[in-house]
Amino acid sequence: MTYVDHAALDRIASSFTVAANELDNVAGTTPTLDGGCATVLLLDIVAKFCADAGSLVEGLTSSSSAVTKANNEYRRVDASVADSYVNAWKVK
Repeated sequence: MTYVDHAALDRIASSFTVAANELDNVAGTTPTLDGGCATVLLLDIVAKFCADAGSLVEGLTSSSSAVTKANNEYRRVDASVADSYVNAWKVK
């Protein structure tokens, strides 16, 4: 039997969600750049950062969902096993 700390999994899922939301909120704050003749290069780098940040947001959101789904399944199984123990000990 494996012990699962449901509260810890809830906190992990929540921290992933918060991180994804905070990073996603930064998307609208892209700075304007004046790098002279290197402006195009700098904008290319910023575009890459933005694309990678978008991928990170998607990954964090997916991870949060997966942790929540697993935790819910652990809870369901725990409840089912608990019910079977209670039923096994009932006097008939």
